[in-house]
Amino acid sequence: MKYVIYLQHSIVRGDRRSRKGIGHFTAHGRAEAAIERLRGKPGFRDPRGKFSVHTYLLDQHYLPGGVDTADTVDPLSHTRPLATERDLPASPLIYMLCNESTRDHDPAYDDAFVIIGFYSTEAAAKAAADRLRAQPEFNAADRTFTVNSCTLDRVNWTEGFGTED
Repeated sequence: MKYVIYLQHSIVRGDRRSRKGIGHFTAHGRAEAAIERLRGKPGFRDPRGKFSVHTYLLDQHYLPGGVDTADTVDPLSHTRPLATERDLPASPLIYMLCNESTRDHDPAYDDAFVIIGFYSTEAAAKAAADRLRAQPEFNAADRTFTVNSCTLDRVNWTEGFGTED
């Protein structure tokens, strides 16, 4: 089995929650090392913010019944073992499939952007999107799929959330 570890940072300010992906890693230790490097930086040291690490099985989508609006999407949680060296993707690139809403959404929760899964090839991600479009939750006019290439073991967002009260 092939896994990818997704690291994100979220912050709650008043009644608004924001999340931002930091990077995609081949091992939990690499994600934890990134957290340690970022923790003291201005955009990450606000006590209202938190880091979270999520493990995804490659080439599998996690929302077969439609859009999940749960507070935290952690598809494998602690039900699977941590990734080992033999579980790593063969390529330094993976592809993240997301579903986004263009409608006005609840500003208190960033429900417009949902990660569907991570795929070993762009073709696999696009094929998953095609299969999901047949579901009513995904074929609404206000929902679109995006496929983004992601380089493994690299921090992509280093500035953190701006400071505000």
